[in-house]
Amino acid sequence: RVLLAQKRKQKNLETPIPSLHTVFMGNPGTGKNTVAKLYGKMLKELGLLSKGHVVFQKRSTLMGQNYASEQEKTLAAIEEAKGGILFIEEANILYKSDDSKDPGRNIIETLLSELGGEKDKDWGLLLSGPTEEMTAFLSAHSGISSHFPPENRFIFEDYSVDELMNIAETFCEKNNYFLSPEAKTILRNKVQNDYNKRDLSFGNGRYIINLLSNEILKAMSLRIGKIKNPSLI
Repeated sequence: RVLLAQKRKQKNLETPIPSLHTVFMGNPGTGKNTVAKLYGKMLKELGLLSKGHVVFQKRSTLMGQNYASEQEKTLAAIEEAKGGILFIEEANILYKSDDSKDPGRNIIETLLSELGGEKDKDWGLLLSGPTEEMTAFLSAHSGISSHFPPENRFIFEDYSVDELMNIAETFCEKNNYFLSPEAKTILRNKVQNDYNKRDLSFGNGRYIINLLSNEILKAMSLRIGKIKNPSLI
């Protein structure tokens, strides 16, 4: 749609550029942050952003000591993101609608003041959070929701067991580790078992990296540490 709009402009056919504001929805560890960085680079390559960088923020970083500090911090974050993307993680908890005095309201109102019109140029707002919670958040805040058309809302599904195993093998290859056929079978059984019991806290890609780094490599280091002169194989 962006490329079509650009081609029409080249032919002097005025066409509005599609909204750059986007919502990424999905459980933790599904690659939202990684894709956000790629999104910024893509928009820069298309000539829609001057820099393409990504500024990461969340409720805690946009809060201040004074009640009005949220506006100041939010405006500063937008200014820092100019030319790129302002990525707000866990956006579903920006404002707690059941608390009329929640200072998160200031964040929402400040964002709305900068969306649309002349201020809404050379930057994109990317909101991220769990699918169900983000859907409820957008439904509850029609002002915010209107700036994110349905085609700009993307759901990041949980990784499958095969995909988690691919991540594990890539991690091992990158860091010069080798999974024997037996180790691969045992690892897959462990991943499958954890996957079957997963809940909303399941870390997906983060889960498999932590499993390798914090459990398997730790056990390996203890085992290898008992060998005086270990071989490469």
